Amino acid sequence: MTNLPGTEEDVGVSGLLSADSRQPQIGDHSVSDDDEENPHSKLSAVHGPYMQVAEDELDGDGTATNDLALDMDDIILEHSSTSFRWQPFLLANLLRDDRFQIGRTKLLDGAVAVKFLKFLGLTYVSIVVMYHYVRWMQWENDRSYTLADFFTYESTLVALDSMMFFIVGRLFQQRGVDCLAWILPMLACNLYSSYLTTFDFLQHSATLYEMHCRWSWKLWAFVAVVIPIVVGVVVLHVDRAVRQRTVWMQLFELLLCGFFFLAPYVSSPYFHLHHWYVGWLVGMHFNVDTWWSRMVMAWCWGAYVNGIAVYGRDPVLTCGYAYFLSVDQHCPYMKCYWDGLAEAHDHPNDTNHTVVAPMEPPDWRNCSAEAYHP
Repeated sequence: MTNLPGTEEDVGVSGLLSADSRQPQIGDHSVSDDDEENPHSKLSAVHGPYMQVAEDELDGDGTATNDLALDMDDIILEHSSTSFRWQPFLLANLLRDDRFQIGRTKLLDGAVAVKFLKFLGLTYVSIVVMYHYVRWMQWENDRSYTLADFFTYESTLVALDSMMFFIVGRLFQQRGVDCLAWILPMLACNLYSSYLTTFDFLQHSATLYEMHCRWSWKLWAFVAVVIPIVVGVVVLHVDRAVRQRTVWMQLFELLLCGFFFLAPYVSSPYFHLHHWYVGWLVGMHFNVDTWWSRMVMAWCWGAYVNGIAVYGRDPVLTCGYAYFLSVDQHCPYMKCYWDGLAEAHDHPNDTNHTVVAPMEPPDWRNCSAEAYHP
C-alpha cells in the first residue's frame, strides 16, 4: 500500500490526482493469491490510491511516522479478513473517482472535481426524491413549496453549501460518496427526520421562545436521551484528534466557522436554528476518514437534504431576513405595509382601516407576547 520514493507510482497529491488511479467498481473485487496474505494489498484494493503516504509524512529512514502507523493499523483492522467480504460491497463506487468519460472521450478529469460533482449530484437527486416521497407519505411538509421554487431561488445556495461542506469536510480526501456506506446513513436520517414529525410532542423548533414556552416534558426527555449520543460522537472525534495531534487545527476550523456562520446571527431575535442548517454546520466537522466518522457525516448531510426537501432552504433569520430584502430592494408592496402602519398609528380608534401586523421580534421571556414566532 505504501509507495516509497523511487517506486513506479507517484506519491502524495500526485497520486491522489493521477489519471491512472484505480478503485474497485461493483462486480470487480477480485483479490490475487499474494493479496490474500497481505493485508496492505487488501487495503489498497478497497481504498484506492488516495490512501498513499506522502513523502513529507515519512521519517528520515523511509518509514511512516508513529501517528500515521497508528492510523494504518486502524484501517488494516477495519479491513481485516473477518470483514473483508462485506466491506467492499459497501465501499464500492458506482462511478470512478478519478474521471468521467464516455468511451475514449473524457468529460471530466481529476479526482477532486469528480468527487465534488458526484457529491453535488447525489445531493440534488436526494432532494428531488425526498420531496416527492414525503408528500406521497403525507408527512409534515410545506405545501406551498415547489421544486420550481427550489431550482429558481435556492439551487445556487445549495451548490455553495455543498462546496463548503465538501472542502471543510475533507471529502476530496475520502472515497466518493456514491457508495452504500454513504448513501444508507444519509437515507436513514432522511426517513428518521420526517418520521419524527408524526409525533405531536416533537413538532417544535429549537428557538429560545419554543424551548421556554412550548416544549413539553416529553420533548425534554427525548432531548435528554439524544444528548449522550451526541456527546459520545464528539468524544470519539476529540480522542482521534488528540491521537493525530490535530486538536488545534480542528479547533481553529470550529472557531472560523462559528465566526462566519453563527456569530452574525445569534444576536438577532429572529434567529431560527433550522435542522438543515444544523446538519450542514455540524456535519462538515465530522471529517475523520474512518467508517464511524463518515457515517456521522452522512447522517448530518441527510438532515440537510431533508430540511430542504420538506420545508425549503428557509433563511436562518426567517422573516427578519425577508423584511430586510423587501426594504433593501424597495419592493412596491412595502408601501402598502408602511401606509397601513401609519394609518393605524394616526387613527388608532378607526376600525375602517386595514389591519397591518407590525414586525415585532419575538420575546422568549414573555410567553404571552403576540409577536412572530418561527
